[in-house]
Amino acid sequence: MRIPISVKLAGAILVLLAVLTVVLTWRLEAEARRQALVQIRLRGEGVARMLAINAADELGLLDDLRLAQFVVDASTLPDILYAAVVNEDGVVFAHSDFEEGGIGRPFDPPWEGYAPVEEGLAETPFLHRGRPARDLTAPIIIADLETSRRIGEVHVGVSEEPAVRAVQELRRTVLVIAGTALGAAVILAALYGFFLTRPLKRIAAGVDRIGKGDFGYRIAVRRKDEIGDLGAAVNAMAESLDHSRYIRNAFRLYVSRQVADQIIGDPERHLKQTRGQRRDVTVMFADIRGFTPLAERLPPEEVVAVLNAYLSFLTEPVFAYDGTLDKFMGDCVMAVFGAPVDQDDHALRGILAALEMQGGIARLNEERAAAGLQTVRIGIGLTTGQAIVGSIGSEERLDYTAIGDTVNLASRLEGAAAEGQIIVNEEVYRLVRDCVVAEKLEPMMVKGKKEPVQAWNVTGLAPGAELPGNIRRHDGGSGIRADEKYAG
Repeated sequence: MRIPISVKLAGAILVLLAVLTVVLTWRLEAEARRQALVQIRLRGEGVARMLAINAADELGLLDDLRLAQFVVDASTLPDILYAAVVNEDGVVFAHSDFEEGGIGRPFDPPWEGYAPVEEGLAETPFLHRGRPARDLTAPIIIADLETSRRIGEVHVGVSEEPAVRAVQELRRTVLVIAGTALGAAVILAALYGFFLTRPLKRIAAGVDRIGKGDFGYRIAVRRKDEIGDLGAAVNAMAESLDHSRYIRNAFRLYVSRQVADQIIGDPERHLKQTRGQRRDVTVMFADIRGFTPLAERLPPEEVVAVLNAYLSFLTEPVFAYDGTLDKFMGDCVMAVFGAPVDQDDHALRGILAALEMQGGIARLNEERAAAGLQTVRIGIGLTTGQAIVGSIGSEERLDYTAIGDTVNLASRLEGAAAEGQIIVNEEVYRLVRDCVVAEKLEPMMVKGKKEPVQAWNVTGLAPGAELPGNIRRHDGGSGIRADEKYAG
């Protein structure tokens, strides 16, 4: 069950105030009772001592009338329940209650452990007719110049009802004050909870929008407390996510979504790889044939439209097989497989991407020809070998690229490829020969090589070729069929 923070806060304050009220009431009642009992004891003690002094001569003279007057007068004082005089034989000589005071009979108090008081003052709590009371006993002493003698004692009963009334009155006062405080606390807690949860709700709404991909959303932070810190942290998170999305999208301009995710998922590992290293890669060059004279014949707008259409068809297969788009060079595309992410099967990925390029261009040409639009053909060159890959350039601008003889040879093979051909070097053919149909070409001399280079023209996938399970198109496309041939 969902309980709002304002309700929890109000409940916590109520419990705290209730506990404090109980403890405070208990302490105040105890102190009030103690103070009231002190006052009662002092009052009873004063009456008892005064009565003991006044009764000394009359008891000595056995003047029962005067003693009776003394005890009756004493009993009329506030909160005095009774007054009695007991002689030295323990017999009640005078009592304020003539009928039930037991005058003339041995003193029989309603508590246990009674013993005559020889000196000082005795105090005994007991129940008088079911009510709490205290008996204060003082000895009656007569004295002359040489001796003093105890001739009896005075008993004064004092009611504890004032103490009970004081405690009850205090309890009522505390409860009224506590009730008022609790009510005010509930109202304040509800208001505070409202003002506390309102910015939290804004933050929750902001997190929901950010969670749905709106990384540009920012929460208005006006508070200078922990809630403000939370809002600022959420904004910082959104900014970081927005920056990560920007980086991810920037990566995807050059590599496939899967490669970008791998790089962003483990940036430290791939950052080291971008600092420059020698590794085995497959390099592809794909170029539109006869584009220069075509560009001279067509209007600039149509040149750009044709170029964009065909370059899109050349780029899509590179990303489909997790290649890295190195650069566009006019009407030429350079791509690398096996960097920056390691791929043991980079040669086969490059071949599959090249076959899809030729197949895609062929289908695009059919559509454009049917629409009366300009068509073009491409030639592709691929090489596998060692190259230096990394971020190369100046402090102002860096490009992730590959350099070396393998790159140069791929460019030379692409230049030698006729329209519709895929020319590969010996190393590429060695790695993919079980999966493709290829024609062995005559060794050719290329610029930068002293010896002729053996090359192969790949025309399609071999019938019944089984591709490794880890190679698949990542864009949901149909891929290529084993029986397709793209001979130039």
